[in-house]
Amino acid sequence: DMDFSKHRRDDVMKIMETMYGAEKLASIANYGKWKPRGVITDVGRVLGFEFTDLKRITKYIDNKVEEWDELPSEVVEFLDRNKMLKNRARRLMGTVNYKGIHASGIVITPSDMGEWIPIAFTTDRTSEAKPKVRVSEWDMYALEDLNLLKFDRLGLTTLDVIQQTIELVNKNHGKDTIGDLDKICLDDLENKHIYDMLRNQELQGLFQVEKSQGMARLIRDMKPVCFNDIALIISLFRTAVLKAGMHTEYVNRRRLAESGKADKIKFIHPLLKEMPFETHGVLIFQEQVMAIGHIMGGLTLKESDNFRKA
Repeated sequence: DMDFSKHRRDDVMKIMETMYGAEKLASIANYGKWKPRGVITDVGRVLGFEFTDLKRITKYIDNKVEEWDELPSEVVEFLDRNKMLKNRARRLMGTVNYKGIHASGIVITPSDMGEWIPIAFTTDRTSEAKPKVRVSEWDMYALEDLNLLKFDRLGLTTLDVIQQTIELVNKNHGKDTIGDLDKICLDDLENKHIYDMLRNQELQGLFQVEKSQGMARLIRDMKPVCFNDIALIISLFRTAVLKAGMHTEYVNRRRLAESGKADKIKFIHPLLKEMPFETHGVLIFQEQVMAIGHIMGGLTLKESDNFRKA
């Protein structure tokens, strides 16, 4: 996937059509499935239940609940008193209840799309122009099983802000005052003032960071000094990593290394010291999981990638 200005996603699509041919490109369908909260509400309304009663009972169901046996006791008791609602809602659980368009995904085929997958034409409401677009009838998981190429053109508001800032600076202070943005970004990766700002918690307007107190705390604990530290912070601040406490483990090990006590860092296996990227024995990057499969398990790189997905 790649990030683009949110207002230029349509331009990106036109460039891709020039590069690959419009007949080889299509947006990707996605399919939503009934979850407990939605299916109980909608089936209940069809059966004539008062919406206020349904809302009162479904408020006990967390949006993350996806399985019937995860329902709280208040909901179970309500359904036991209303057998028809229970039976019909349960039968619909997990079935498809809507079809949409993936917000950013594009599938690319070697030849005309129709030779590979079924397609449809619909209005792309994620685009400002609302054009008629080709859409694969299969979702991204089915396309992956066919080994077709999926490309995500992500719209990033931060890039719009940067572009508008450059235009305003150049307008008010002379043309090309800022210069080549790509060169500036690459030249300034190790600019100490950047990391001073991060350590001082000057995070307003910073992509992926400014609205997250948890990310701010991690930056405070990490005390970043280089670009690689930013990559580590972004990778550590993921749900599974946070739940496992790996971010805390990494920070503790990092502090040992920085205080000259690297010998006190314990590795569950000596080969972990040979892992790509220096993360003090904590698995942070997907490439490290693949390396374990390859180095320790003797898997091929392809097998290691499948191991990572599992």
